[in-house]
Amino acid sequence: MPTSILLIDPDEITRTVLKYHLVRAGYVVHDLDCPEAAFALAGAGPSLVVADETVAAALWLDAGRRWTYRDVPALVLTNLPPAARVVESRTYLAKPVRAGQLLSSIARLACREG
Repeated sequence: MPTSILLIDPDEITRTVLKYHLVRAGYVVHDLDCPEAAFALAGAGPSLVVADETVAAALWLDAGRRWTYRDVPALVLTNLPPAARVVESRTYLAKPVRAGQLLSSIARLACREG
């Protein structure tokens, strides 16, 4: 079964480009523009989350939800300095992200969880 990815980014162009590369690599992608919509997909249980830093925190900080994405590995795309970093099950990459960088980071996250 292909890895399912929840992609959340408020910028439609960014989402479209990222989704293109992910689908082309064989991933099943659910793309959204805001974290609130992600909770409607809670039952789908994605394997990984790819999210813009401006919306990512809402996925883990909303303690009032019955189901959260706190334990789902995530790739957070950030405008912070380019050094890649890992915090808990989240990997941070600086924008702009190249397709190869995106796919290799996702593969590493998938291997850690698999």
